Parts: sequence; structure tokens; C-alpha cells
Amino acid sequence: MSLGGFPGGTRTVRGIAKWLGIAAVVALLAAAGIALYVYFASERILAARYEARPERLPDPTEAQRADAGRQVRLLGCISCHGEGLSGKILVDAPRLARLYASNLTQVATEYSDEQLAQGIRQGLRKDGRALWVMPSKTFSRLSETETAAIVEFIRSLPAAGAPTPSLAIGPLGRLGLVRGAFKPEPVNVADYQRRPPLNAGAEHDAGRHLAATICAHCHGPDLAGNTLASSQAAPDLAIVGTYELSAFATLMKTGIAAGGRELGIMSRIARADLSNLTDQEIAALYAYLRARSQR
Repeated sequence: MSLGGFPGGTRTVRGIAKWLGIAAVVALLAAAGIALYVYFASERILAARYEARPERLPDPTEAQRADAGRQVRLLGCISCHGEGLSGKILVDAPRLARLYASNLTQVATEYSDEQLAQGIRQGLRKDGRALWVMPSKTFSRLSETETAAIVEFIRSLPAAGAPTPSLAIGPLGRLGLVRGAFKPEPVNVADYQRRPPLNAGAEHDAGRHLAATICAHCHGPDLAGNTLASSQAAPDLAIVGTYELSAFATLMKTGIAAGGRELGIMSRIARADLSNLTDQEIAALYAYLRARSQR
């Protein structure tokens, strides 16, 4: 029997329906308010300006100039920005973001050498806004002459293609910005400057520099491990203490770990980028990481 069959039943049903309608309106208004807050808060984060530090770019050595093409491969510039550094899409997930690695041949026509260096080492656009998903946190550890050689290499490339589209952020991306899940690159740079890898002595300076600039992006500023965006764990590099030099060299060159294992992101990065390490660099990197593991 319906409530309408009881005295006052119809009024009760109407009352419940009224309050349910009010609750639905309140819920919709609250959701709209949260959405507006997330949108405007994320816009403030994206629009924030940072003060750029001056960059000094002394002339690189002839050896650094000659090696710059290999360096941009080793550092992952080609993997992200594509052959010829003419740009390519990195993230294509509409609910999260649509993000391109810039066409650097076009960027170079609008940026001064110092502004290019600020983009590389400080994670900043020429207007002071932050770059995103740019490994400036590790590139901040490049020397002035290394950076100058990279800037010269970018300048040497002919302008090709068109400027890449601007960053487009989806609702999940905006929520991640507000929650602090995604950090602007200048913030990451400051964090990495505070936490350098262990100093294992002057004899390991070359290997330490390599680890700080090519390993720390995934394994954390001090190489103590990190959780990547894919939720895959990058371990503390003390694990290298369990490797022989030959097995470590095989991993760097082929992406194949001890026991013939594939290591996901590590294997892909090794084949694309780390395979450009020289035998001397691999030996120096291995010696440093072994010394670090013993500390």
C-alpha cells in the first residue's frame, strides 16, 4: 500500500521529494563550486611566474662541441623532443593532459642563448612561467660549458616544422596540480639542488656527475630511489653493488639486466639513451655507484 493510502501520506511523499530535490541541488552546487575552485586554483599554478637566475655561458671546449650531438641523445633530449629536436607529443590523455615536447628549432628563433639555458637548467619559459615534465632538475647539475655546448647544438639545427601546441590540462590533471601531485619544474630544481648524490671522493667525481645528470631523473635526487609517474619503483642505486662491471655494462648498452630480465622503463631508457655512454663513462659510473653502495 502506498503512503498515499494513509492520512497525510501524500503530504509526506511530497515532503520527501522536496527535500531530495533540495539535496540534489545542494550537491550539484557543491560539485560546481569544487570544480570552479580546482579550475581557478590550477590556473594560478600554471600562470605563476618565477624569477630566473642569470646564466653564464662560457665557450665550451672543442671536445664538448664535437660531442654535443651524443650528449643530447645521452641526456634524453632526442627521446623527448624527437629527431632533429622538432618536437613530439609526450602525453595524450584528454582527461589528464595533452602535452608536447617543444619544437626546439622553433623555440630557438624566439629565445636568447641565456633564455635557452634558463629553460634547460631552471625549467623556465622566457616569460618566467614554469615548464612541466622537463628534466631541468637533473639538467640543473650540468656545468656551464656543458650547457653552452647544448645551446650551440640547438642553434646549429635548421628551423623545421611548426611550433608545437600549448599544454592542455584535463580535469584529472588540474586536480593533480591542486593536490601537489604534479610539481612545476623550478620547484623540482630547488629540491634537487638541496639533495645531491653522496660525494665518494675526488677519484669518483666523473662518475658522480654522470649519476647526478642521467640517473637522478628516475632514481631521485640523491639516488636513494623514487616512485615514477607510472607507479613503477626506481630502486636505490646501491643495488649496483650487486652487479659485476660486465653485467652493468650490458644493462647500460642493451637494457637487459642480470638473468636476462627486462626492467620496464629502465630497459627502454637504456636502449634509447644510456646506450650512448662510452665504455669509459660506464666504468666511471659503475665505480662511483659501487663506492656509494659501500658507504
